Amino acid sequence: MSKRFTRQEKSQPKHSHYSSTKPITRNSVVIPPNPSSRPEWRGTGFQKPKKKAPQKVTLGKEKELEIENCVSEKLQREFLRVVRTAFPVCLKEYEELKPLLTDVKRALDAGGQEFQGNIGREKEMKEVFLVRWGVERSLMLASLLVGWAEDEFKSESLFENLRLSSVPFTTVCFGNGAEELGTLAMLLRMMRDENGEERGEARSQSTSNDSSTAETDAPSAASQLLIHGPPEWIPETSTLHSGLKAPPILSKYASEAAKAAASPFLPPSLPLEAHHIPHTPIEKLEFSSSTTAPCLFLFAYSLAEMRNASLPNTIKILLAITRDAAKGSLLVVVDNVEIPEELKGEKRYPLRFVLDLALLGRGVGKGNGETGEHEGDEGSKAALVSKWERLRSDEERIYKPERCAEYPVSLGKVAVQVHLFRKVG
Repeated sequence: MSKRFTRQEKSQPKHSHYSSTKPITRNSVVIPPNPSSRPEWRGTGFQKPKKKAPQKVTLGKEKELEIENCVSEKLQREFLRVVRTAFPVCLKEYEELKPLLTDVKRALDAGGQEFQGNIGREKEMKEVFLVRWGVERSLMLASLLVGWAEDEFKSESLFENLRLSSVPFTTVCFGNGAEELGTLAMLLRMMRDENGEERGEARSQSTSNDSSTAETDAPSAASQLLIHGPPEWIPETSTLHSGLKAPPILSKYASEAAKAAASPFLPPSLPLEAHHIPHTPIEKLEFSSSTTAPCLFLFAYSLAEMRNASLPNTIKILLAITRDAAKGSLLVVVDNVEIPEELKGEKRYPLRFVLDLALLGRGVGKGNGETGEHEGDEGSKAALVSKWERLRSDEERIYKPERCAEYPVSLGKVAVQVHLFRKVG
């Protein structure tokens, strides 16, 4: 008979079997909880990763600063077509334009006299500047002025005269002239040529509405642009002026309807004259002969360079405008955004301070409120009383031009400071 197997003491199980009905004792097995995260290194030198702070959304602020595109897309395409046709540099491939664009950008960053010295003597570089940066600035200025004339400041007497074809419109600008010429051409088309987008269709229609067409095509008073700027830019300004008056170049296979609809950017019904004013000493600078009626004074990317060259001469020019400008005239200053730290390091005044000093009579001695009056004798008080009123002063505005696949170069975003004043006395 076989001997029955007996489990010895040492062969007994070390731990008792777990049972849901049996209470857990000290010697019972402790089941670890399920891990809440993936296994990772937590030894010596472990640093818990920091949570990234959510990025601040600035779309609302950028949208608030953005300059609305108030020029119609069709009109913008027409203007780009004029520039592309007028300047031969647009016929080059982009790879050929790259070195020129780099040189012009380097000269722009240098600014001032170096910019004029590097670009002012080379025809090709000047054309590249106008095709890339000049067009960008013209579209921005036109959108800014059209937005003011149609919405924000439409009750201004100058903009009311702009809408009347029978009243001549005069613009005095300080710059190269080509940018301002494109701006004024688009402004006239938007404000005085009400049927501009349907001009070709109106001409090809039947003669049932000949009377309305005759009224639309009736010639308006000649507008003029008086340019105070370097004479090196006269050929480019004349080239653009001729392109604005010339009809578009069509294919020899174009239909008769297309030929009938083709018309220049500035038709005979919108006459525009551009005159370069010869260099005149500041002491003899006068605007009274051309400013008997309210007109527009435009400083586009020029006032900062004038301030850098000579602050006293800049103030003298602004005082001469104050002396001769008619009541109701508008003065517009558009320039690059300035960084206060850089101005402080270069020991230069911000443009806003220069305008306050020259136009509003503030910043000298002890002021007395918004009127710009200062303590002293009656003669100095009368001389310093403000004859201008500030309508807008934006330290930064952003403009994004529309994309055009047919244009040889791409236009970028523009950040500018904008100041607008009205002559009240």
